[in-house]
Amino acid sequence: MSDWGGRSAGRATGGAGQTFTPAFPHDHTPQSERRIPTPDGDRPYDDLAFWPTIPSLPGLPALSAPIGRTPTGLPVGLQIVAPLYEDDTAITFAELLSEVIGGYEPPP
Repeated sequence: MSDWGGRSAGRATGGAGQTFTPAFPHDHTPQSERRIPTPDGDRPYDDLAFWPTIPSLPGLPALSAPIGRTPTGLPVGLQIVAPLYEDDTAITFAELLSEVIGGYEPPP
């Protein structure tokens, strides 16, 4: 399984070293009432559960990094997934991203 994960990550990134997915978003709305607007209509919030699963099943290193805020001030994040055994790739990318977007900003 681990070998499969490493090869798949390499193919998915074209050898670039990382893949990006949405971080698992949430707000104060009760989970049973949350919906995700899509071009094809609203979908259940639980449909998002597969994003954290992508790196978890094959054991790939992943982390979530803040990338900004919505117009209403809610934080927005990005999940960075690195190839197998390349934890430092995800961490280094997050550090470089932080320098580009201006670093971590504490919530108001």
